[in-house]
Amino acid sequence: MQRDQLEEAEKAFGEALELSKEAQNVQGQAIALGELGDIYMQRDRLKEAEKAFGEALELFKEAQNVQNQAIALRRLGHIYIYRDQLEEAEKAFGEALALTREAHDMWGQAENQRSLGNLYIHQGQPEKARNTYQESIHCYQLVNCILDAAEVQNILDSMQCPYLYI
Repeated sequence: MQRDQLEEAEKAFGEALELSKEAQNVQGQAIALGELGDIYMQRDRLKEAEKAFGEALELFKEAQNVQNQAIALRRLGHIYIYRDQLEEAEKAFGEALALTREAHDMWGQAENQRSLGNLYIHQGQPEKARNTYQESIHCYQLVNCILDAAEVQNILDSMQCPYLYI
């Protein structure tokens, strides 16, 4: 998205948040906060993104929306990686993975396994990453996300031939 589009989107989701608050729509508030968090991430405003995702997580808990709790946790995990808070990232991804397993959300499990694999690569734990990526591929295949499975397979292949990894 271009800068002016991000500004427009931020304004629109800010308005959606306010309307959801007025209507006491917890789910609407959480969704708007998640979208605002994504915009803040794209604009490199990590502190605001973390706050938005944290608030969204609490609202999704209140609404008992397990799948969106997992998404908020995964988004927080990505922020922690950017900040090199790797223990916090692993905790967030692990909690997200547990929630998606509880919800029998195979796509969510695949995404969380992939995020954990990326974290393990960042931590210099290639064997742990390999195992986690393989689980991710399996979950993607179960929900017919062939392109996502292929992307993760490419990561695995690049681990076999490091000179391919870009």
